[in-house]
Amino acid sequence: MENTPPSDYFRKIIMGTNAIIVKENINGKFEGVRLNYDGYLEHAGRILHEHYNNEDKIDVLLKQGDLSILDTESDKCMTYNRDSANKEQNAQTFVRLSDFGSVP
Repeated sequence: MENTPPSDYFRKIIMGTNAIIVKENINGKFEGVRLNYDGYLEHAGRILHEHYNNEDKIDVLLKQGDLSILDTESDKCMTYNRDSANKEQNAQTFVRLSDFGSVP
């Protein structure tokens, strides 16, 4: 697979700026995933604003589950469900942002 990182890739990353990517559903509940690296506004915020600017694109992104790295196209993002032997979790649905839990 073209997007598959080297087997030792996840062991080499030591630090990261965590974030959560969240959307509010029409029922008032929130759905979100964790982003573990480069979650600062100048990077992740810019990518989300410029490339995930409609609900369909956001839904495709959230369906991938927790992210290691966000990219400008959802199929180029590094996800734990697809790209890592360390399977994390899919998008979570919750009522309040505080229900999401802490970002590791």
